[in-house]
Amino acid sequence: MSLGFEVELNGVAVRNAAGESFGETYKGVTLFKTQVRPGLNAVIETGTMGMTSTLELVSNVDVDPYTRSPTWEVQVDQFVALIEALSQCKDRVAVESFLKRTHPSAPLKFSPKRTTKDLSARMGSEEVSFLRSLLCCWPAEDSRVAGIRSATLQGSGTVFSGNCVQVNFSTNLDHLGSHIIQGRHPFEALLDDMHKEHELQIVTRLRDLALREQFTDRDRRLLGYLFLVLHRLTFEGSVTPSKNRFLFLPRFDLLRVRSKCLSETDRAWLRDVDLEDFAGLRPGKGHLPLSAEFSKAYRLSQRGSSPVKNTVEEFLSAALHANLGGLDPKVLTEHVMRVPDSTLPKWVDGADNIVFEGRLDSWTQFAREESSGRSLLDEDEDEDEDEDDVSLPALRRGLLALGRIVVGYDVAPDTGMVALDIEGTHEGENDGLLIPLHAWL
Repeated sequence: MSLGFEVELNGVAVRNAAGESFGETYKGVTLFKTQVRPGLNAVIETGTMGMTSTLELVSNVDVDPYTRSPTWEVQVDQFVALIEALSQCKDRVAVESFLKRTHPSAPLKFSPKRTTKDLSARMGSEEVSFLRSLLCCWPAEDSRVAGIRSATLQGSGTVFSGNCVQVNFSTNLDHLGSHIIQGRHPFEALLDDMHKEHELQIVTRLRDLALREQFTDRDRRLLGYLFLVLHRLTFEGSVTPSKNRFLFLPRFDLLRVRSKCLSETDRAWLRDVDLEDFAGLRPGKGHLPLSAEFSKAYRLSQRGSSPVKNTVEEFLSAALHANLGGLDPKVLTEHVMRVPDSTLPKWVDGADNIVFEGRLDSWTQFAREESSGRSLLDEDEDEDEDEDDVSLPALRRGLLALGRIVVGYDVAPDTGMVALDIEGTHEGENDGLLIPLHAWL
């Protein structure tokens, strides 16, 4: 698994020392992290529960996702243990006090360096006065960090819900295309009722196209790319609420995938595609003209003028024909292709793998499917199989089931690097030295 899980704890309020919620600019800023690998980060989530800032737990991605030892399963246990501890915060408790009272076997820490990095990425570096710079021998701590350090946590009711889980995973064009050729959805096990009809229609339209063009398994990468383009075209224009318009939110740059993962023969075929005909493949009622709005969400997110037209034609011209319309590639990437905000492990970053955020409608169905293989954690639980079980043992089963599903979509990329594990050292099982392949040879 490339990225792991994100679990929103909407029942854990995060406030500053004055008891106020954190604003939108603090979204994603790290409050604390675990000290035991593979590890989790606790970050601020904003805009939930009537604009109250809450807590979100995110898998630490700085582990090898392709190791034979499934480290993501260790992360599942860390999620459960930390959520259990947070559920005990019935009264407001300072973050530092919470960190001190956690069990020694699962220590937590506040990382000023990480928090400063998060703040700088969202708000820019803090300006330091000339006098302060003269008085300090070492770089002074960002004063905004003190505001994060003094934050408080407070849980209420059940701190998590049945739709609090997001599973982040990677896949590749070969996986996508081989399923399309067989008429199957590449992520069928994750489909929900809200998106299922259109997701399956995308596969049907591309399967019909493959039959007309007499595509074979040799063309699976091209078909996989066409899936990405049609998928994006279909759900960017969705009328569902902005956050839920995608079940599988793309976190990659299509232009990069086109140039790096396709052959020149595939790219030549794309250059001959009629844009109007391709737009007609989009599931939905009525004709979608090339002049139509491509992304309603993009328009709503803009403040002031935009450097792009935000039309269907602009998107398809770039994705299929590599016609940038005179725009700088960076501008097109930022405003049309919408570059990812996910942090990739070094084993995946720069490889052919494509990252999606699986924004699930519910994790409880996966917990039910996993219930036949219960662990000791679940032995004493008496649950009704016909009802959604929103408990910690059920959450653990749900995360395990989801992990086992998405690892099947994830193929170790060829990055030109080789790991050297040195026998007789005290390094962890998943530690190693990455060196360029040509140097190893």
